Amino acid sequence: MYLSFGIVMAGLGAMMPCVVYSQTGTIISIATIFDIAFNLLFGKIIDQMGYHLGFMILPVSMIIFYLIVNFLIKKYKPLRNLGEA
Repeated sequence: MYLSFGIVMAGLGAMMPCVVYSQTGTIISIATIFDIAFNLLFGKIIDQMGYHLGFMILPVSMIIFYLIVNFLIKKYKPLRNLGEA
């Protein structure tokens, strides 16, 4: 929620917009670095394994992501009900 004098109200208190903007810039910068690193790694794998085996990375990574998410949901879902006891 923006107030007329330019302060952003956050869940933990008020933050100046410049702080929010710098945090957003930091997140975008980190994402860009990971994107470049992934493309570099993927390019090396394609060079070594060829396109056919290299493009199997996507389905394999999707399966690994699915397994990790299911593990985390099973591990932390019961914690939501602690306040209802």
